Amino acid sequence: MLPLVSNRRSQLRRSEHPTVIGLLLAVLLLMIPWMSAPPAAAHAGFADSDPEPNAVVAAPPAAVTIRFTEPLERSYSTAELYDQQGEVVSGTSVEAGANEYELRLLLPKDLPNGTYSVLWRTLSTADGHTAQNYFAFTIGSEDDVAAVDGPDADAEPLDTPLWLRTVARWTAYLGLAAAVAAWPVWLLVVRPAAKPVRSEARRLVRRSQVFAWAAILFALLGNVLSIGVQAAGLPDGSLIDRIRSTLGETRYGELWYMRVALLGAYAIVLQWVPWWWPKRRLALTLGALVLAMVLVVPFSYIAHASAQTTGRSAAILNDILHLLAASIWAGGLLVIVVVLLPSLRGRRDEAARLALSRALARFSTLALMAWTTLALTGVYSAWLHVGSIDALLDTDYGNALLGKLLLLIPILALAAFNLFVVTSRLERLAGNPDRIMTWIRRFLIAVSAEIALAVAVMLVVGTLTAQAPARESLGTETREEVRVELTGGERGATLTIDPGTPGPNRFRIDIDGEPLSHDAAVLLRLSSSDQDTGEKEIAFAHGDANVYTYEGSELSLAGDWDFELIVRPPDAFEWRGYGNVAIGSVDVTPAQSTPSWVLSSRGGTSGLLLLVFGVVVVLTAWRTARPRYRMPLLAAGVAALAIGMVISALTRTELPGIVATVFARFG
Repeated sequence: MLPLVSNRRSQLRRSEHPTVIGLLLAVLLLMIPWMSAPPAAAHAGFADSDPEPNAVVAAPPAAVTIRFTEPLERSYSTAELYDQQGEVVSGTSVEAGANEYELRLLLPKDLPNGTYSVLWRTLSTADGHTAQNYFAFTIGSEDDVAAVDGPDADAEPLDTPLWLRTVARWTAYLGLAAAVAAWPVWLLVVRPAAKPVRSEARRLVRRSQVFAWAAILFALLGNVLSIGVQAAGLPDGSLIDRIRSTLGETRYGELWYMRVALLGAYAIVLQWVPWWWPKRRLALTLGALVLAMVLVVPFSYIAHASAQTTGRSAAILNDILHLLAASIWAGGLLVIVVVLLPSLRGRRDEAARLALSRALARFSTLALMAWTTLALTGVYSAWLHVGSIDALLDTDYGNALLGKLLLLIPILALAAFNLFVVTSRLERLAGNPDRIMTWIRRFLIAVSAEIALAVAVMLVVGTLTAQAPARESLGTETREEVRVELTGGERGATLTIDPGTPGPNRFRIDIDGEPLSHDAAVLLRLSSSDQDTGEKEIAFAHGDANVYTYEGSELSLAGDWDFELIVRPPDAFEWRGYGNVAIGSVDVTPAQSTPSWVLSSRGGTSGLLLLVFGVVVVLTAWRTARPRYRMPLLAAGVAALAIGMVISALTRTELPGIVATVFARFG
């Protein structure tokens, strides 16, 4: 820390550490609801099929074609046919469809009339998430429609818990942020600001190197956790076998290798780069800078942006810029607190004050660039993945994004305090070590709170990447529960069906009045007035009080369903209740899954790059440029911003450019 005598240093340590730990614990406790939320809807989810769900076809089709919302990993995506007794039908095979979004299930030619279920399982090449469910169709006529014992779509847990996926991604993103910022923040902030304290060069370099190595190791740990969680979501074999298959047979595995390889290359270059004299080996210095920025690329190629069907290159570039800016800001905070401040601890001279003032001014400029880039790219990401107030408020993804935005409010306030208050005060307090200490203490508390909130933001980001985008969820979440009042009996009762759609459902019966005996038999008879499906009977398991539950696939077809509740107490006469509800077909064609306006691949990438370039130039001119260079730089920056906005607005304009070519080649 800076100007301190020994007793004040110990007092400051005692007051700071509980504050930082308390802030971290409080923020993590507030994040628990997002980590424990139920998994979101499908990622490579069902879009439509031929035959359609609940269709009646006169003759057996040669194949069932299923279309999904994201491209499929062929090595894991599959489908099976089940008869109405829930048994697997032999003689089927699976082949690729007309494009990467389609799957074809080839059927035997001699299938008898009846109702069949198609169970599908998918692995998305875009975001690496798994999904599964089933739908039913009938061969013959209306007379052949029957309720089916559908396949158990939850039999194989193809998805790991949301909290585990969140922790794995959070670890990877936090390590990434620290690793990305280690060299750029040293090169652009710490090293230039440290000129007045050359005597601390050895300590600064040593701390920076240790920080960089620790960040890289933490990022590698996050990647190891991520590959384990990804493999755990696959259905077959031991965890080791699934990890091998994931690494060797999936796009996620290829990009995972790229992550690790880039971290390894980055570590090697940082080992040889001249930290205190970076200009002496300019190639290594620039190489380390490029590698730091490229570290984020594999993450964006396995993110929601990669699943865009139109404007994919622009969406991926937008995600890269967003992740890079977030890493520079969040990781840079860690560099300032972990590297710079401890290296200046114990000094009471003017050189230390001057070094810290310069560092804060430089980092504030870098942070402003990052924040402006985050705002530009964040708005576009929100449009792509959310797009409406309803999607923001009514989906898990939207709620997580809203939580992230709420966390940014105090972060912005703390950043403004450090930028406009602390920096100016330190510049004015030359020769007054006591007042300097007061403001350094305030700065440390503010930056510690900012780091704690940044860690929380990364945690929310991990949740966002583990969930389906709000557009997709809002378009497919017709699966809300329905409630049916069962009346006519001695007591009132409520039947809850979740989701209220054909397929696997959770049934719950709540019976009014005094608790029934545990020996009471509770049955539910189901029949469809629209389909001649016959009558099925469900026996319920007793829960708490008068709550009875069951999970099954009896509601396999759309239509009006009649329910008859039968309660048989061991010491009284049985009584019955009746109800009816319409179970609708699942409209899984997302109503707003494709934004009405997107940046085109070539025009969008060029426009985005010009916008970010303009931001960097304008802020450089405002904050650091010499007076004679300020106006030319401002003019160039404003021109870049104007051209970037025009190009971005003209989304149908296809501009040639090497950026679009590179993205198309490796996308």
